[in-house]
Amino acid sequence: ISLYPAKNQCYLTLIEKCAQTDKVVASMKARIWGNNYKCIQCFEEITGQHFKDNIQLLLQVKVNYHVQYGLSLEIEDIDPNYTIGRLALSRQAVIQKLLTDNPEHIREQNGEFLTLNKSLKFPPVIQRIALISSAQADGYADFLHELYTNRYDFTFTVDEYLAPVQGLEAHKEIYRQLVRIYESGITYDAVVLVRGGGSQLDFQAYDSYLLARAVARFHLPIITGIGHEKNESVCDLMAKLKT
Repeated sequence: ISLYPAKNQCYLTLIEKCAQTDKVVASMKARIWGNNYKCIQCFEEITGQHFKDNIQLLLQVKVNYHVQYGLSLEIEDIDPNYTIGRLALSRQAVIQKLLTDNPEHIREQNGEFLTLNKSLKFPPVIQRIALISSAQADGYADFLHELYTNRYDFTFTVDEYLAPVQGLEAHKEIYRQLVRIYESGITYDAVVLVRGGGSQLDFQAYDSYLLARAVARFHLPIITGIGHEKNESVCDLMAKLKT
Protein backbone atom coordinates (compact mmCIF):
# COMPACT_ATOMS: atom_id res chain seq x y z
CA ILE A 1 0.00 0.00 0.00
CA SER A 2 1.33 3.43 -0.99
CA LEU A 3 -0.58 6.38 0.47
CA TYR A 4 -0.48 9.99 -0.79
CA PRO A 5 -2.94 11.89 1.44
CA ALA A 6 -2.02 15.32 0.03
CA LYS A 7 -3.13 14.12 -3.40
CA ASN A 8 -6.04 11.95 -2.19
CA GLN A 9 -4.39 8.97 -3.87
CA CYS A 10 -3.62 5.42 -2.77
CA TYR A 11 -2.00 2.67 -4.83
CA LEU A 12 -2.10 -0.92 -3.64
CA THR A 13 -1.83 -4.54 -4.73
CA LEU A 14 -4.63 -6.94 -3.83
CA ILE A 15 -3.51 -10.53 -3.31
CA GLU A 16 -5.01 -13.94 -2.62
CA LYS A 17 -2.97 -16.54 -0.75
CA CYS A 18 -3.17 -20.32 -0.68
CA ALA A 19 -4.63 -21.37 2.67
CA GLN A 20 -2.25 -24.35 2.92
CA THR A 21 1.08 -22.85 1.79
CA ASP A 22 0.50 -19.10 2.32
CA LYS A 23 1.90 -18.49 -1.17
CA VAL A 24 0.41 -15.78 -3.37
CA VAL A 25 -1.82 -17.37 -6.04
CA ALA A 26 -3.34 -14.20 -7.54
CA SER A 27 -2.69 -10.47 -7.50
CA MET A 28 -4.05 -7.31 -9.12
CA LYS A 29 -3.22 -3.61 -8.97
CA ALA A 30 -5.81 -1.25 -7.50
CA ARG A 31 -6.11 2.42 -6.64
CA ILE A 32 -8.23 4.85 -4.61
CA TRP A 33 -8.60 8.34 -6.07
CA GLY A 34 -10.30 11.65 -5.36
CA ASN A 35 -13.49 11.67 -3.33
CA ASN A 36 -13.25 7.91 -2.75
CA TYR A 37 -10.11 8.48 -0.65
CA LYS A 38 -12.33 9.34 2.33
CA CYS A 39 -13.30 5.65 2.60
CA ILE A 40 -9.82 5.01 4.06
CA GLN A 41 -10.46 7.45 6.93
CA CYS A 42 -13.87 5.90 7.53
CA PHE A 43 -12.31 2.41 7.65
CA GLU A 44 -9.68 3.54 10.19
CA GLU A 45 -12.22 5.28 12.42
CA ILE A 46 -14.56 2.28 12.60
CA THR A 47 -11.95 -0.49 12.92
CA GLY A 48 -9.32 1.43 14.92
CA GLN A 49 -6.83 -0.05 12.46
CA HIS A 50 -4.37 1.82 10.26
CA PHE A 51 -4.88 1.14 6.56
CA LYS A 52 -1.65 -0.77 5.95
CA ASP A 53 -0.21 -3.96 4.48
CA ASN A 54 -1.52 -7.44 5.33
CA ILE A 55 -5.13 -6.69 6.20
CA GLN A 56 -8.17 -8.52 4.86
CA LEU A 57 -10.66 -6.33 3.00
CA LEU A 58 -14.03 -6.46 1.30
CA LEU A 59 -14.09 -3.84 -1.45
CA GLN A 60 -16.54 -2.29 -3.86
CA VAL A 61 -14.61 -1.73 -7.08
CA LYS A 62 -14.93 -0.53 -10.66
CA VAL A 63 -13.00 -2.52 -13.27
CA ASN A 64 -10.86 -0.46 -15.66
CA TYR A 65 -8.91 -1.48 -18.73
CA HIS A 66 -6.20 0.52 -20.48
CA VAL A 67 -4.58 -0.65 -23.71
CA GLN A 68 -1.13 0.28 -22.40
CA TYR A 69 -1.39 -0.42 -18.66
CA GLY A 70 -3.83 -3.33 -18.72
CA LEU A 71 -6.48 -4.28 -16.18
CA SER A 72 -6.85 -2.43 -12.88
CA LEU A 73 -9.40 -1.89 -10.14
CA GLU A 74 -10.63 1.45 -8.86
CA ILE A 75 -11.79 1.08 -5.25
CA GLU A 76 -15.00 2.97 -4.49
CA ASP A 77 -15.71 1.78 -0.93
CA ILE A 78 -14.38 -0.44 1.89
CA ASP A 79 -16.57 -2.52 4.22
CA PRO A 80 -15.01 -2.24 7.73
CA ASN A 81 -17.40 -4.82 9.21
CA TYR A 82 -15.85 -7.54 7.05
CA THR A 83 -12.36 -6.91 8.46
CA ILE A 84 -13.66 -6.92 12.04
CA GLY A 85 -15.66 -10.08 11.40
CA ARG A 86 -12.73 -11.92 9.85
CA LEU A 87 -10.68 -11.24 12.97
CA ALA A 88 -13.41 -12.65 15.21
CA LEU A 89 -13.79 -15.78 13.07
CA SER A 90 -10.04 -16.37 12.97
CA ARG A 91 -9.76 -15.97 16.74
CA GLN A 92 -12.63 -18.42 17.37
CA ALA A 93 -11.04 -20.96 15.02
CA VAL A 94 -7.77 -20.76 17.00
CA ILE A 95 -9.59 -21.31 20.30
CA GLN A 96 -11.46 -24.31 18.92
CA LYS A 97 -8.24 -25.84 17.57
CA LEU A 98 -6.56 -25.36 20.94
CA LEU A 99 -9.38 -27.22 22.67
CA THR A 100 -9.54 -30.00 20.08
CA ASP A 101 -5.82 -30.68 19.74
CA ASN A 102 -4.76 -30.26 23.39
CA PRO A 103 -7.43 -31.85 25.62
CA GLU A 104 -4.85 -32.82 28.25
CA HIS A 105 -3.64 -29.23 28.69
CA ILE A 106 -6.57 -27.00 27.67
CA ARG A 107 -10.27 -27.38 28.40
CA GLU A 108 -13.27 -25.13 28.82
CA GLN A 109 -15.48 -25.19 31.90
CA ASN A 110 -18.41 -22.86 32.51
CA GLY A 111 -17.08 -20.36 29.98
CA GLU A 112 -13.57 -20.30 31.49
CA PHE A 113 -10.47 -21.87 29.99
CA LEU A 114 -8.52 -24.20 32.27
CA THR A 115 -4.91 -24.68 31.19
CA LEU A 116 -1.75 -26.24 32.53
CA ASN A 117 -0.29 -22.77 33.00
CA LYS A 118 -3.29 -21.65 35.07
CA SER A 119 -2.82 -24.64 37.38
CA LEU A 120 0.68 -23.50 38.36
CA LYS A 121 1.24 -21.60 41.61
CA PHE A 122 3.21 -18.42 42.15
CA PRO A 123 5.89 -18.49 44.85
CA PRO A 124 5.05 -16.50 48.02
CA VAL A 125 7.22 -13.65 46.74
CA ILE A 126 7.83 -12.93 43.05
CA GLN A 127 11.35 -11.59 42.57
CA ARG A 128 12.96 -13.13 39.49
CA ILE A 129 11.12 -12.33 36.26
CA ALA A 130 11.65 -13.17 32.61
CA LEU A 131 10.29 -10.28 30.53
CA ILE A 132 9.29 -10.78 26.89
CA SER A 133 8.64 -7.52 25.07
CA SER A 134 10.10 -5.05 22.62
CA ALA A 135 12.32 -2.23 23.84
CA GLN A 136 10.24 0.08 21.60
CA ALA A 137 6.90 -0.98 23.10
CA ASP A 138 5.14 1.42 25.46
CA GLY A 139 4.23 -1.46 27.74
CA TYR A 140 7.90 -2.37 28.13
CA ALA A 141 8.87 1.03 29.55
CA ASP A 142 5.73 1.29 31.69
CA PHE A 143 6.24 -2.15 33.21
CA LEU A 144 9.88 -1.54 34.17
CA HIS A 145 9.04 1.90 35.58
CA GLU A 146 6.27 0.54 37.81
CA LEU A 147 8.44 -2.37 38.89
CA TYR A 148 11.54 -0.39 39.85
CA THR A 149 9.70 2.54 41.45
CA ASN A 150 7.21 0.49 43.47
CA ARG A 151 6.05 2.18 46.67
CA TYR A 152 7.28 -0.66 48.90
CA ASP A 153 10.87 -0.63 47.58
CA PHE A 154 10.70 -4.31 46.69
CA THR A 155 13.66 -5.42 44.59
CA PHE A 156 13.31 -7.47 41.43
CA THR A 157 15.65 -9.23 39.03
CA VAL A 158 14.46 -8.93 35.43
CA ASP A 159 16.01 -10.81 32.53
CA GLU A 160 14.92 -9.33 29.22
CA TYR A 161 14.03 -11.50 26.23
CA LEU A 162 13.38 -8.97 23.47
CA ALA A 163 11.15 -9.67 20.48
CA PRO A 164 8.89 -7.63 18.16
CA VAL A 165 5.35 -7.37 19.50
CA GLN A 166 3.54 -6.92 16.18
CA GLY A 167 4.02 -7.83 12.56
CA LEU A 168 3.73 -11.00 10.49
CA GLU A 169 6.55 -12.86 12.26
CA ALA A 170 6.06 -11.46 15.77
CA HIS A 171 4.31 -14.56 17.15
CA LYS A 172 7.21 -16.74 16.01
CA GLU A 173 9.80 -14.46 17.63
CA ILE A 174 7.88 -14.34 20.92
CA TYR A 175 7.56 -18.13 20.79
CA ARG A 176 11.34 -18.41 20.30
CA GLN A 177 11.88 -16.35 23.45
CA LEU A 178 9.68 -18.77 25.40
CA VAL A 179 11.85 -21.60 24.06
CA ARG A 180 14.98 -19.69 25.18
CA ILE A 181 13.53 -19.33 28.68
CA TYR A 182 12.73 -23.03 28.80
CA GLU A 183 16.20 -24.00 27.56
CA SER A 184 17.92 -21.64 30.03
CA GLY A 185 16.93 -23.92 32.91
CA ILE A 186 16.37 -20.86 35.10
CA THR A 187 13.45 -21.25 37.48
CA TYR A 188 11.88 -17.84 37.13
CA ASP A 189 9.10 -16.90 39.50
CA ALA A 190 7.09 -15.64 36.54
CA VAL A 191 7.29 -14.93 32.84
CA VAL A 192 5.74 -11.61 31.76
CA LEU A 193 4.45 -10.75 28.26
CA VAL A 194 3.79 -7.04 27.79
CA ARG A 195 3.05 -4.57 25.02
CA GLY A 196 1.23 -1.22 24.81
CA GLY A 197 -2.13 -0.40 23.32
CA GLY A 198 -3.22 -0.44 19.72
CA SER A 199 -5.97 -1.66 17.43
CA GLN A 200 -7.27 -5.22 17.59
CA LEU A 201 -5.33 -6.05 14.44
CA ASP A 202 -2.11 -5.05 16.22
CA PHE A 203 -2.64 -7.89 18.72
CA GLN A 204 -2.76 -10.67 16.12
CA ALA A 205 0.57 -12.10 17.31
CA TYR A 206 -1.07 -12.96 20.64
CA ASP A 207 -4.02 -14.65 18.90
CA SER A 208 -1.86 -17.15 17.02
CA TYR A 209 -2.23 -20.88 17.66
CA LEU A 210 1.54 -21.41 17.98
CA LEU A 211 2.01 -18.86 20.72
CA ALA A 212 -1.26 -19.48 22.60
CA ARG A 213 -0.54 -23.21 22.76
CA ALA A 214 2.95 -22.55 24.13
CA VAL A 215 1.54 -20.20 26.80
CA ALA A 216 -1.12 -22.72 27.84
CA ARG A 217 1.46 -25.52 28.22
CA PHE A 218 4.37 -23.50 29.64
CA HIS A 219 6.04 -24.81 32.80
CA LEU A 220 6.35 -21.41 34.53
CA PRO A 221 3.47 -19.07 35.46
CA ILE A 222 2.88 -16.48 32.73
CA ILE A 223 1.50 -12.99 33.37
CA THR A 224 0.15 -11.04 30.39
CA GLY A 225 -0.10 -7.28 30.11
CA ILE A 226 -1.19 -6.89 26.49
CA GLY A 227 -2.85 -3.65 25.42
CA HIS A 228 -5.49 -1.97 27.57
CA GLU A 229 -7.90 -3.56 30.02
CA LYS A 230 -10.61 -3.93 27.35
CA ASN A 231 -8.26 -5.86 25.05
CA GLU A 232 -8.23 -9.64 25.49
CA SER A 233 -6.09 -11.91 23.35
CA VAL A 234 -6.12 -15.70 23.14
CA CYS A 235 -2.83 -15.69 25.07
CA ASP A 236 -4.61 -13.79 27.86
CA LEU A 237 -7.15 -16.62 28.04
CA MET A 238 -4.42 -19.26 28.28
CA ALA A 239 -2.06 -17.56 30.77
CA LYS A 240 -1.93 -17.85 34.54
CA LEU A 241 -2.82 -14.17 35.07
CA LYS A 242 -4.03 -11.29 32.88
CA THR A 243 -3.32 -7.78 34.14
